[in-house]
Amino acid sequence: MAALLRLTQFIQKTFALWVVLFAGIALLVPEAFVWLKAYITWMLGIIMFGMGMTMTPNDFKSVLQSPRAVIIGSCPVRSHAGPGVYFM
Repeated sequence: MAALLRLTQFIQKTFALWVVLFAGIALLVPEAFVWLKAYITWMLGIIMFGMGMTMTPNDFKSVLQSPRAVIIGSCPVRSHAGPGVYFM
């Protein structure tokens, strides 16, 4: 168990390095990552599930206490995402 803890701490501390490293590899050799295309939906689902699992009741309470901020923050996303995808 201690080895797993050390491994996860190492990955956590060097995560930005891994992101930059793999992004660089993907730019240079994109065909190495083509096989991941079929799994993007599943990977995003796992990421979103993990993010949702970290939420507490206080997080929901703060959203309900200031719905105006949530609406103001989500309006730019809604108004720009559609046209942005259209022009891609």
